[in-house]
Amino acid sequence: MIRKIISTIRDFFAAARLSARKKRKKTFRGKPFEEMYVNRIVSDAVLFNEIPSPSENESLRGSFIVRRLEEFGITDIRTDGMGNVWVQFPGAKPSDDFVLLFAEIENPSYSPLGSLVRLTADRAIGAGIADNSIGVASLLILAEYLQKNSISFDTNLVLLFAHLASEGEEFIGLRGFLSEWDGDIAFAVYVTGMQLGNIESHPLGHYKLTVTAGTGDHQVLEKTPGVSAVSVLSNIAFQLGNIQWDREGGATLNIARIVAGLGFGFFPSEGFLELEIYSGDTNVLNLMKKTASATIEKIAEEMGAKIDIAVNSFIPVGNPEINAFLTDTLRSVHEELKIKSNAVSVPDKTAILNSLGVPAVTVGMTRGRKRLTEEYVELEPIETGFRQLLMLLERSIEKEELLRP
Repeated sequence: MIRKIISTIRDFFAAARLSARKKRKKTFRGKPFEEMYVNRIVSDAVLFNEIPSPSENESLRGSFIVRRLEEFGITDIRTDGMGNVWVQFPGAKPSDDFVLLFAEIENPSYSPLGSLVRLTADRAIGAGIADNSIGVASLLILAEYLQKNSISFDTNLVLLFAHLASEGEEFIGLRGFLSEWDGDIAFAVYVTGMQLGNIESHPLGHYKLTVTAGTGDHQVLEKTPGVSAVSVLSNIAFQLGNIQWDREGGATLNIARIVAGLGFGFFPSEGFLELEIYSGDTNVLNLMKKTASATIEKIAEEMGAKIDIAVNSFIPVGNPEINAFLTDTLRSVHEELKIKSNAVSVPDKTAILNSLGVPAVTVGMTRGRKRLTEEYVELEPIETGFRQLLMLLERSIEKEELLRP
């Protein structure tokens, strides 16, 4: 089965190269760029995407990563009790500084059928493929590329496959890794899937809340069945939507999802609503959360419903000033590779590193899209995305050394 997948992907890229431009620019220290590595990004992403998630400390996915690194001839592979896997590549110059590259190993969208990847001529389709699996596979193949070509930078590299999320604990693996790390991290790069070309110019802070409503059991045909969970959650969404937030300043609230009721013939007595709060100002972000929570509790009390508000995710506001040399370098790489740069202001997981004083940037490997019933990435841009990562590393390390006091 694995051979068949790899063969299919190899055939795709062979056909694509016939119609692509005949000359490709060498971008990394004059070494020929091996397209075979790009082919395996796709095959590893397919295999990784179909591994169940979550498992305890993401052990199933971590085992796959360890096995692949061993197949590349890498022996110094490290793990911890939080599900992280990492390897080090010593720099050409003696240094206590490290550059951290990390990808997220869990797949919140995983389902046994939905995460089975379907390949077409130009896409890989499957739940989870667009966010994390392409990022993990890219980091894996980067490790292989560095190992087999004996490539080293002036600064030490650490490639971290991080267990970022857990129930009630955001960034659990990354925080644990950083707290135990002895060396100085010069800067970090978060490798992900479908954000090729995006540059986070002003990373926003972000809260994701889940509001659970319960209204008691009733029969559909009762004369006075009382208020339903659908009514409660709809009212909450309506009233929150009418609050005038500072949208021009990047502050907004989004109702992401409402689920309530079992269907026809059943009174909807329970359900939940997911909402997101965004702002580029920490004080405004916290004030919005407080205001939204108070509004929700007031509505629930007035309608006689039981309510629970849980914080599912928190991302702090990023620091564009300390990230400036990275974003400038990424922009110049985009220009050389003819990648269209898109300045975006969105929540960025690298903000956790900014909060510790570490410059960090997110690098997307390709383009794609997440829809309600479909998630996919485009295959052809992955080669450009991989070149982008290599060039960003080389140039950012050189620039960081010049900026170092």
